[in-house]
Amino acid sequence: MTILGHQEEIKEFKNRYPFVLVLFSVLFFLLFIRVWYLQVLKGQEHYKFSKQQSLRQQKIEAPRGIIFDRDGQTLVDNTPAFDIALIPQLIPRQQKKNTIDSIAKLLDLDSESIEAALEAAVGIKAPFEPIPILEDASRDQVALAETHFLNIPALEVLVGVKRQYLFQEIGAHVLGNLGIISEDELNDFRSKGFEKYDQNSYIGKTGLERILEDVVSGVDGAAFVAVDSRGYRREEQEKNIFGYLASKEALPGNNITLTIDQDLQNEAYKSLEGNMGSVVALNPSTGEVLAMISRPSFDPTIFSRGISPDQWDELRNDPFKPLKNKSFQEHYPPGSTYKVITGISALETGKVTPSVKYRCPGFFSYMRGLYRCWKKEGHGEVTFHKALGESCDVYFYNMGVLAEIDTLAHYADEFGLGKKTGIGFSLEEPGMIPTKKWKFSRFKERWYPGETVSNAIGQGYNTVTTLQLARLYAAIGNGGNLYKPYLVRKIENPLGNLIQEMQPTLDHKANVSPQSLENVKQGLWEAVNKPGGTAYYRSRIDGLDVCGKTGTAQVISIRPEDEGKKCEQVDYKFRDHALFAAFAPRNNPEIAVAAIVEHGCHGSSSAAPVVKAVLEAYFYKKKVLKERSTLGPKLQQQPILPEEEDL
Repeated sequence: MTILGHQEEIKEFKNRYPFVLVLFSVLFFLLFIRVWYLQVLKGQEHYKFSKQQSLRQQKIEAPRGIIFDRDGQTLVDNTPAFDIALIPQLIPRQQKKNTIDSIAKLLDLDSESIEAALEAAVGIKAPFEPIPILEDASRDQVALAETHFLNIPALEVLVGVKRQYLFQEIGAHVLGNLGIISEDELNDFRSKGFEKYDQNSYIGKTGLERILEDVVSGVDGAAFVAVDSRGYRREEQEKNIFGYLASKEALPGNNITLTIDQDLQNEAYKSLEGNMGSVVALNPSTGEVLAMISRPSFDPTIFSRGISPDQWDELRNDPFKPLKNKSFQEHYPPGSTYKVITGISALETGKVTPSVKYRCPGFFSYMRGLYRCWKKEGHGEVTFHKALGESCDVYFYNMGVLAEIDTLAHYADEFGLGKKTGIGFSLEEPGMIPTKKWKFSRFKERWYPGETVSNAIGQGYNTVTTLQLARLYAAIGNGGNLYKPYLVRKIENPLGNLIQEMQPTLDHKANVSPQSLENVKQGLWEAVNKPGGTAYYRSRIDGLDVCGKTGTAQVISIRPEDEGKKCEQVDYKFRDHALFAAFAPRNNPEIAVAAIVEHGCHGSSSAAPVVKAVLEAYFYKKKVLKERSTLGPKLQQQPILPEEEDL
């Protein structure tokens, strides 16, 4: 019975055996297929992957796009830069202090600064990733690091790209500067889907570098260096096997051509030498910015690879604000340059005609107040044209009272004052043009008629930027068209293929009659070209019909201790600002220029020569280019405005 029972079990097992055999056969077959797939079909791919496990990734920094002026002259370029880095994992723990001290002595650094750089990278840098301890190293420092590699394997020289601003301080505020990306900026870029940035990226912080960051920034590449299991770089024969693999080439950023004329930039910067202030030149027919200068300035190149704390503190704490673009980030009382608005207001409302005369005895009595003219003895009887040409305050006191403050504000708004121009910079100041409603909202006080008197000549609450002033005079010259100022002419890819070409944008046309504009033009022409005009001696150019207006703006009310003193005898910070705005030629103007010289005292002596220099440079260059158009290519490439030539 026992044997018979076993026979039954054996029989039952034999019946199940074929199924078990099939099951195991299938499993072994599937395993074989998987092994064949991994080892044969995907073998080469996994072989490459296994090799890359012994490679250390290095970033290949992408060059930013090149920036040119309107004539193709390079303004901003890239140059190689070298950083010296340390790989902490390659420093034996017991030799760490001695190694750091040796490196500090070798490169003339502080041991503390090296240790601080290493500590700052903890938790941020991946293992065996080089940590920069010296950015933008000199040639000598690079050579020392390379020659001591065998003694200090942890040392490494990284090749990067340095942004170079070829004209240094000239135009720095327009071009902008770079800086290391902040955590907030990095998170913001990543939230928008930009994965090309990391915590070591340099990005545009100000100016066009910031506005055009997405356009001019490239995409970094990556390379791999062969290392052994301990992170050491492999010997030369092993490099031949594993090699240097480039997983991705660096892609340069797009190139930018600006509307800026660098020859005018140079002349404007030179003409402001020894002064603080700004100059803006526009093309009245398009809104193109031909020049934009602010002084004092700074060299943006120092920011390209990281600025030292001492340099940053010096710039930031400078009382003359070299980091601020005074062309549109600073606003000033317009002084007598505002009289064109007062004149247009009175003419457009029919309060006066150009032939109406007012007598100027040197003062104006109104509402128990006594308001003086800049010319103590007065101008006598003056008409509109003479009043504008000789800048008679009394005449425009009368016109302001007739027009009233809200009418002045209306026509100021028509010409773009009191609001941003739309040039695209986030820190642009809108300026201020007061109204009755504004004063009540701001101070909870009504507007007093006597306040209109000072506002009529550009004092009081009025403030404008240099850019607004240039745009105002451009619009007067071109018949009332207010174009949106712009700085970028075209964008091209690194191969020179056009991506986008910018076109002029007309914001609006001022609702002012051609007759009023012509009368204002006549007064501005007399200011420059007729004896007695406030700009006759300092801005007249033979053979060219320049139309312009001087202005002097008080910084504060005259202090008792300064009564009777000349402006130049007053403490510098209390001196009046000097202004001048002009366009040329009178009919179909090609250029409009405004200059504000801080504490320059007089528009005629301080600001007018600055504008004249820019105008002369523009028309001289135009003449030379016309003459050269018939010459050979070599002569056409010669400098247009020699430094020795006094224009």
